[in-house]
Amino acid sequence: MPGSIPVALQSQNVCWSCRVRKQRCDKSLPSCSRCASKLLRCNYAWAESEPRTQHCQSPSPVTPTSLLVRRCPDCLDLSTYCARELLQAAGTDLDPCHLARLICEFFDTARITIKDIVDDYCATIHPWLPIIDQEQLRTRLGSWPQSGDAELATLIWALYLVTRRPCVNNGHSMRNLSYQTLGQIFMLRATAGATLELLQAGLLITYYACGHGLPRDAYMTLATCVTIARLMGFDFEDTNDPPGLDSQHSVCRWAIVLLDRTVALSSVNDPVPLALPLSPNSNAKCLASVLDSKGPYRSFDISSRVALLIGAALGYANDPRPIRLAGSTYGDTYNRMEILVRELIFTNKNGPDPYTFCESTALAVIAHLALQIVNPSGKNIGANPKEELLLRSTLRMVRDQFRASTHMVQEGNADSMPVVALCALSRAAAISVRLCENELLDEELHDLRFNLQRFGSRWTIGRIYLQYIDEITHVKNNIQRT
Repeated sequence: MPGSIPVALQSQNVCWSCRVRKQRCDKSLPSCSRCASKLLRCNYAWAESEPRTQHCQSPSPVTPTSLLVRRCPDCLDLSTYCARELLQAAGTDLDPCHLARLICEFFDTARITIKDIVDDYCATIHPWLPIIDQEQLRTRLGSWPQSGDAELATLIWALYLVTRRPCVNNGHSMRNLSYQTLGQIFMLRATAGATLELLQAGLLITYYACGHGLPRDAYMTLATCVTIARLMGFDFEDTNDPPGLDSQHSVCRWAIVLLDRTVALSSVNDPVPLALPLSPNSNAKCLASVLDSKGPYRSFDISSRVALLIGAALGYANDPRPIRLAGSTYGDTYNRMEILVRELIFTNKNGPDPYTFCESTALAVIAHLALQIVNPSGKNIGANPKEELLLRSTLRMVRDQFRASTHMVQEGNADSMPVVALCALSRAAAISVRLCENELLDEELHDLRFNLQRFGSRWTIGRIYLQYIDEITHVKNNIQRT
């Protein structure tokens, strides 16, 4: 009709996305300009399900449509609504972009950028667990979330989770809804297929669970990672990488070995078994091949090979059966551990960078110590003069390792502490305090507690070990008073 005035269609309410972010909404239909520019799903239907009591005098701190819960100023978590939406999006392939959009909305609401998450990971986690090609990841993020890659979305959420710090003031559990939801998403996506991104996400979840004192969770997640890796064609029987193996696949393969041993070491009172079967072909040649390497991740290369070599020792240490029933190779395993510890300590003293061998030496020493403890003659100091001498020698090595780690902890950044090394040293310290607490100097015990407190400021397992050691010293002090 000539001279008619065009009418712009508008909603009576602001959309859900703008409302949650408390931003101005132009109410355009079918999508507001802000959601259209960000490729977000614009939803005006939230008002129909909004409770009538929203203006009451004591409103709930979390509305049904909130994306996040702020438990304290520095502690964010998913809301139950957001967790439900994420799981629903992860469980269906009808809209591949939906999971990516939801994660982006959560980060936008929390005012966290994906670039900051990746930068944080690269600075604090990647040096010790270099399972992701940084340049390739940043390139792929250029087309995300528009690409709608659900596996990449799961990996990004895992990067966010593993870079979160524990709540220092209120001590909220790190087994929060963000962690539980990611674990469920990981399992849901694992049923759809085995991909490298999904394997990387699972390894980061395992690293998180291990560092925050959740060994059973870490074991279950890592067992799923082993299954995914096998479906991708990984061979854990051969200690050498097959020709033509992609570098990321190779690093993930060795990361599984390293995390498997670390999880077995991390538990205080409830040891978990190894997720990987012991390789009959593991020998010192795999370590010799990387000792002289000059790569940027030399520490990881050496630690992962040492992790492979200590598998048999941890198998004995975590086996509930007596040595005489667990197997007949205890003596050979013990001798190999002695040789391994001596080689690492000698190489460490003569190497230009002692920090390169921090993790690997800690792994070897604690495996050797744990192997001595399960020996019936090693449980009670004084039962056998030769065993006592060997045990005390290992305990001295543990104390030397902790003295060296004290300097690293004092000088370094708590955020970039290596979980593998500190888990191993913490368990070794707990054994040392339990066996010979009366022989420790006050200064040594003070340094030990300081290390664990600093470690616990980033990884909750440090607090767990500190509590365990305090309980030991408290009980012994009470016995001495009586």
